[in-house]
Amino acid sequence: GDSADKHAQAIAAQQAKLEQLHGKVGDHQKEHAKHQSDLGSHKDQISEVHAALEERMAYLEKAVGDSADKHRRELEQLKNAHAKIVGDGKDAKTRHATLEDRLNYIENWFRGFKAP
Repeated sequence: GDSADKHAQAIAAQQAKLEQLHGKVGDHQKEHAKHQSDLGSHKDQISEVHAALEERMAYLEKAVGDSADKHRRELEQLKNAHAKIVGDGKDAKTRHATLEDRLNYIENWFRGFKAP
């Protein structure tokens, strides 16, 4: 009797709780799978952004490096041109001084002659 009915009710109640727990575990597993999928998507997006940033950084580094090389070459050309101009100026000064000396010599030579 009574005892068997109580046990049957207790077993039915426990069975209901067990089924309820199985349902909750199933729901948690679905949520876990969804989160895992979302996480995978986020990881993929981050990898894509990271790759794009690396490409952009490589481009910028190349552009800055190329620009620095170009400026270095231009500066070297300017230095060489300046050195040439300075050298040409010294040569002109030397020639001018020599011309002045020669002119002074000729003037002094003419002064040595007295008018009759």
